[in-house]
Amino acid sequence: MSASPSLGDEFDTEGDERDYTTRLGDILGHSDEEQGSESDEDFVYDGKDAELELSGDYREQLSEVLEQRLDELDEIEDREHVGHLLSAEEIKPPQNDEVDKTTVVEQAPSPIPTRSIGRPSFLHPNVSRLRSFASRTTSVSSPSSVTGLPQEEGTPSHLSAVSRTSSTSNIHEGYDIHPEGKGIQERIPFRWSTMKGILEQVRAFSAAPQKAATVLGNAETPTVMAANGLICIGTSLGKIYVFDFKQNLRTVCAVKDALAVTAIALTQDRTFVAAGYQDGQIHLFNLSDTSKPVRSVPTLPRAAVVSGRREGHLHGSRITHIGFVGPRHTAIVSADEYGMAFYHSLGKVLFVEATDVLRLLGKYPEEPQARTPTVGDPERSSVSTAKSPRRHSRWIRQSPHILSMVSLPLGSVPNPTDAYNITAIITPIKLVIVALKPSPKTWFRKRRAEDRYAALVNEIHLDTSACLSWYPSISVKNEDSPEGGMRNTIPTLLYTWGSSAMVLTIREELAPHHVKSQKRGMPHEDAKLLFEEVGSWTAGDEIRAVQWLTPFQALLVMDFSIEVWDIRDGCKLIERVSFSISTLASVTLRLNERKASVRHAFSPERLTDSTHRTADNRGVDLTSLFEGLVPTCIYASIALENLDFVYEDLFDYYQEAGIERIFLTALTPFLLDGVLTLIPPWITQHLISMYEEKGDLSTAEALIWHLDPLSLDVNQAIQLCRDRGLWDALIYVYIRALKDYVGPVVELISLVRRVQKLRQTAGATGITPALESAIEKDTINAYKVFPYIAATLSGLIYPSQVPLSVEEGSTAKADLYGFLTDGRSRIWPTGPTGKLVLTTDEEGGTEPTYPYLRLLLRFDPESMLHTLDIALEDSYLNDDNQGVGRLIIMKILLEMLNTGDFPPSDATLIRIFVARNVPKYPQYIKMPPSLLHSVLVELASDKDVETREDRQLAAEYLLSAYKPREGDDLVSLFESAGFYRILRSRFRAERQWSSLLEAYLQDLDIPSAELFVHLDEVVVSSSKKGIIPRDVILVVMDSLPRLLAINLNKTALFIDKRMPDQHPRALELLEGDDERQLVYLRTLLEPSKALPGPYEVEPRPASQHIDQDGQRLFFELMCRTEPDGLVEALSVMKPSTTSLKILLPIFKQNLAHDALIFLLSDLGNISDALDYIEKACRTEASRITNIVENRVGVDQEHNIASIVDRIKRMSQRSIALCKDTKISTISADERWLRLLQAQILLVQGVVDAASLSGAESLEDSIEELRSLVHQSFDALLLHSSTQGISFPQLFRDLVTSTTEANKYSEEPSTELYTEFRTILTGMLDTYRYDGELLTTTAALVNRDVNAAFEGW
Repeated sequence: MSASPSLGDEFDTEGDERDYTTRLGDILGHSDEEQGSESDEDFVYDGKDAELELSGDYREQLSEVLEQRLDELDEIEDREHVGHLLSAEEIKPPQNDEVDKTTVVEQAPSPIPTRSIGRPSFLHPNVSRLRSFASRTTSVSSPSSVTGLPQEEGTPSHLSAVSRTSSTSNIHEGYDIHPEGKGIQERIPFRWSTMKGILEQVRAFSAAPQKAATVLGNAETPTVMAANGLICIGTSLGKIYVFDFKQNLRTVCAVKDALAVTAIALTQDRTFVAAGYQDGQIHLFNLSDTSKPVRSVPTLPRAAVVSGRREGHLHGSRITHIGFVGPRHTAIVSADEYGMAFYHSLGKVLFVEATDVLRLLGKYPEEPQARTPTVGDPERSSVSTAKSPRRHSRWIRQSPHILSMVSLPLGSVPNPTDAYNITAIITPIKLVIVALKPSPKTWFRKRRAEDRYAALVNEIHLDTSACLSWYPSISVKNEDSPEGGMRNTIPTLLYTWGSSAMVLTIREELAPHHVKSQKRGMPHEDAKLLFEEVGSWTAGDEIRAVQWLTPFQALLVMDFSIEVWDIRDGCKLIERVSFSISTLASVTLRLNERKASVRHAFSPERLTDSTHRTADNRGVDLTSLFEGLVPTCIYASIALENLDFVYEDLFDYYQEAGIERIFLTALTPFLLDGVLTLIPPWITQHLISMYEEKGDLSTAEALIWHLDPLSLDVNQAIQLCRDRGLWDALIYVYIRALKDYVGPVVELISLVRRVQKLRQTAGATGITPALESAIEKDTINAYKVFPYIAATLSGLIYPSQVPLSVEEGSTAKADLYGFLTDGRSRIWPTGPTGKLVLTTDEEGGTEPTYPYLRLLLRFDPESMLHTLDIALEDSYLNDDNQGVGRLIIMKILLEMLNTGDFPPSDATLIRIFVARNVPKYPQYIKMPPSLLHSVLVELASDKDVETREDRQLAAEYLLSAYKPREGDDLVSLFESAGFYRILRSRFRAERQWSSLLEAYLQDLDIPSAELFVHLDEVVVSSSKKGIIPRDVILVVMDSLPRLLAINLNKTALFIDKRMPDQHPRALELLEGDDERQLVYLRTLLEPSKALPGPYEVEPRPASQHIDQDGQRLFFELMCRTEPDGLVEALSVMKPSTTSLKILLPIFKQNLAHDALIFLLSDLGNISDALDYIEKACRTEASRITNIVENRVGVDQEHNIASIVDRIKRMSQRSIALCKDTKISTISADERWLRLLQAQILLVQGVVDAASLSGAESLEDSIEELRSLVHQSFDALLLHSSTQGISFPQLFRDLVTSTTEANKYSEEPSTELYTEFRTILTGMLDTYRYDGELLTTTAALVNRDVNAAFEGW
């Protein structure tokens, strides 16, 4: 749309036959009260779809919108945090107790499609109120989906997929719609707050009625705003309104005959406000007394500035920027529309204002050449009601626009740069940073391009955007220092040109002989300001505004998005959301402007002009014009409270031009967003017909659901919904347009009957893909009957869950209860046109009693009973005079149950429903004990395992209100039913501990971890003075096999803790299973190796209840299965001397050399241990020789490997024996000598056997045995000094003694010296390699150290 014409063209009186008085009365006749509250805010974004209606008073509604309590919001505002757009936390959805106290009806999930021809499952067990693990809260899930039944993709009747967020909304949708229609809540990084209260108070000060002021052009509208602890609003009438963040008006600053405020600034201490005006005036106000300005800066004639006598803004030069400099309230900088920037020091001398003005940037404009106004020249027109400066001539600009001017604010910590009074100024071509102290000086200048003439050749667009934002010095946590602490930041400037953003830091540098400034508050004359570029990046679009969020994160606003960048470690984008900056500007077209614009848009002249010519010059394409004209006119009509123009005049233009679809398409978003709800029915007819012809049934249904019922053509809507299966919309038409709450049930009952017939057909003829598809489609819609009944009987509107009025809710409940509980079939609607509503599967069949409730119970009993359970909670049923009550409903259900028409599973659900509700409403449901007893018996007699837990919970409910007499008979019945929880309650109350223990042990549903806790509790409770009753022990022993099978470790601990004398019985049961016996004994004897319990923090000590037989069995099992762990087990257990002697034969028999040596050394028999080492070495060498000579076969390598493993373990234990410094009976020399001699003879024996038999397979074993000798020598060398051993002497004794021993052996070796040489050579090679490795490492370390010292 073009700009608004002058007032002389606004009032088109052509075609208006009324007199002037009448037309003026239409303009001025409406009072403020008739206007209602208007708002220039077109949206409130709270991160989720808005509800159709809001309940509660204004504070509750505001709490819903802002998603927090109003008191909490006030607290935030008092802390001055409302101005921050970026929230550090995700906006959480409102809780039920914070938004709406109304109980919301549970929505059940969709039935799962199945190929079975039987009844499909509808309610998930976690949703159904009849299940044992369903939620028992009376409040129910919030209606994230409108219908509560997720539909298949493409299903027309899925209202939850209709977005109520405008396509032209300021903020992108925060509630995404899944392709399958499921809403997914996303994180909302920005929070928006409206200022409707501010706008209303500004309008309240207007002299003329708001509507008339809007039409006449003298309405007071906001022009500029400053927010810093207070909100200062400058208006078009020259006033400044000061509000706090609670939108309370603090004061109004005004000057007589002032023009529009065009620039405004607020001091950091919120005590003074500076304002620049359209004519160039500047006024300074003290907020403690705003009756008049405390300082003023007048404008100057051009002659005064040309002569050089004075400096300042010219008459009529609009102030574009203003701000305070430094801590003074009277130091101001300002800029005007001609690119001039000034510094004003507003002082007084002898009570007379003495203002010093310094020009910072720009040249004064030149006078234009004189010209004679012509006819039609806008400058000749004097018809205007708005105040404007008299500008019969305009100055010619000599300087580029000043796009932004910002002074460095004071930070929370002092910084040397604060004393300089620094101001940054940016134009389309350069950035200038000026310091006003100690003397005015330009410290930094940067051009946008290196070529200073680039702007002249259009390489730089002069109309580009540019922004500035300072972040002062503050104290932050020092994350770079390991000691932590705080550090001060450096003042930082963020400046932008177009889509480019740069970051600049500033700091002071003093000469070496200066330590601090010469005067407090004044910088030193020899000091310097240093500037450093620390980062730059390119945003996704042209940057319109910037704001620091933290010292390291900045927010950038662009045309269609908001971005947050982090300047640390390179500039990185950390957040981006969609945002349309254009929607911040409100549309204020006047009444006659709309008519003139519309006439012009449809005039023949527009068909030939060049404004909308196609790219290929084929002609004029006005599609975009007509598409944009509708929303523009709607916004204007809403502002003027005159929508008749849109529905009558504008629609007629589009209809006559044959493009009504463009009008209807553009109108649709306003209807879906709730902006418009009441439109003429003829437009609704066109809308619904258009979307029906297009096949867009989801939009058609959404329109029906969003529109006011008075806007609907009821016949058209009902016919469309029936034909196209739009069931949610059909229900809406019935209940809101016709106020008929039975009609939806009648419609859905017909669908239920159709589903039943299809199921019968499928059962008779077999399932086919087409039949299965039809069943699934109709079943999904038929199930809508249950949430509809639940909502209506709870006093809520389906599907929005908005509460009905008390009167309408009572009527709806009475009608629906009367229909459902009617004992005979009904005619509906009542009257001559009504028809009998039938329920039988066959046409002409006999109708049963209570036909409608019976039909729904046959269709899905669990869903219907779930619905009734919700309905029973409503207080409507508290009054028995309503004709229906909870007791009546129970009697009807039991009466239908006695007819035997329900299958056993359905009958069980009815009994569960009765049993669970009788104790919930004891004052309303009073039934005879015999009837309750029969319900209890039937619940326990059902053999269905799947419903056992549900039946047991229902029986528990019933027993809380009913005490049966035949207790013993019920015990056996409960035992056969598996109601162990009920039995446990009784046995515990009667202190029947053995029976209680059996009830725990027989219940297979108890987790093993809980089972042993309960067993321990029962045993402790049954004990008297620490003695466990015999019958309890017998129960445990009888169940011991099952306990061992459930958890071996827990059983062992339980037996050890409570019945330690039963360990032999447990081991007897495990006999034949070495692995399980070992686990059992290890849990008790070696707990560090057993699996820890869930609550064990520290390891348990070994049990003291295992006798010697048990210990012997444990070590026998260890020898057979885990010989490597024998020594560790011995060291942990530390058996007594008697036990150790008993273990010696076991270890000898199983060749556990290492364990035997450990035992002998622990008993102090060091000599015997050394003798055993020598004997064992000879024996193992003989075994290897026999295996090689006899050539056992495939087991040869395995047998030799087993022997070598035993030798390795023995060698490790022997070395430990030799290293032991506590042994005094035999010297260390002798111990080492005997060990090495035995090992060398062992190796030599194996080598001789290999050479004689030619067995090459022994090479690996020989190398392993030689490595054992090396390990012994290494250990000897390492401990020789501490043990006082002479290695050369020991080695000579070793050679001599080994030689002697070899002579007198049965088969002396001839290669003994060769073996000595091989061992010694191998050791020396190893030491040589280690030495070379150490030399190389030392060289590398020395080189690194030298390099490090050179770096210092």
